[in-house]
Parts: sequence; structure tokens; C-alpha cells
Amino acid sequence: MTVAWSIYLGGALIMELVWRPVQQIVPPSQTGVLCLRMGKKYKWMALAALILIAASQIIMVPHGEFSSRFASVPIIANLNHPQLQNWQRYFLSLGWVLLVAVVLGMGTLIHPLSHTKLPVIASESERLQFRKKRLSLIAMMNRMLRFELFAALLITLIVVVPYA
Repeated sequence: MTVAWSIYLGGALIMELVWRPVQQIVPPSQTGVLCLRMGKKYKWMALAALILIAASQIIMVPHGEFSSRFASVPIIANLNHPQLQNWQRYFLSLGWVLLVAVVLGMGTLIHPLSHTKLPVIASESERLQFRKKRLSLIAMMNRMLRFELFAALLITLIVVVPYA
């Protein structure tokens, strides 16, 4: 679980602390292409890490107890911390569902909508409306990314760090 959370949290931090500042200095004509590619890669990396987290959680769920035959396998033994409280497991499960919803919402709905193209024959008012909509979608995605990072950090501090 710790490795999967590290991958997930590392990706979220890279998106916020590295990619966001780079977007400010890259020419607008290149930002769209880079954003599209980064968003696709991030979506798949984040979903893969969340699937690993879910697999770890499924292994841990049965009241923190493992059959003795698995206790000797180091990676599994590390996933099953006897000190992990049930409320922490529920918090982790709820947080996981929330993070999956955010990643899927951004990756399958908001991000693709922000990259739609305006028809060449659009009027000036359509261009203004399109630009407003795109800026609104980008602002919404930025808020969702920051919320995702906050939620991931909170889950990490409450559930992962104490037992890492």
C-alpha cells in the first residue's frame, strides 16, 4: 500500500508543483498539446496506483488478520498492520472512492471537454462563448486537482504515514 500511495501522491505532487508552473511559461499554442498528453498519462498512472491501493486494501480488510501462510511474505506482511484501526480502513476506502471519482471525472469528462475544437466557421460571439467555457473547464480542473492533492495528502497523513 505504501508504494502505491507513494506513486499516486508523487504523481499528484508533480502535476501541481511541476506541471502547473511550467504551463505558465510555455507558449499557449504548445500548452494545449502538452496538457492533453500529460493529462492522459496522469490519468492512467493515477488509476493504476489506485488499483494497487484497492488490491492492498482488499488484502487488509478482513479485520487486519492474515492466515499464517501469508504472514511470511514480506510485502503482504507489511500491508497488514495490526495497529491499523477499522475507522482508518473505512477512511481509506471512502478516500479511495473519492479519488477514483475525481480522477475519472477529470480524465473522462472535464479534460476531454477542455480540448474540444471550435469550428473554423464560428462567429465572434461563438468564439467568445467557447473561450469562456474552456477557461471555466480549466479552472474547474485546477480546483479538482488541488482537491485531489489535498485529499491524497490527508489520507496519507492519517492512514499511510503512521504505519509506513
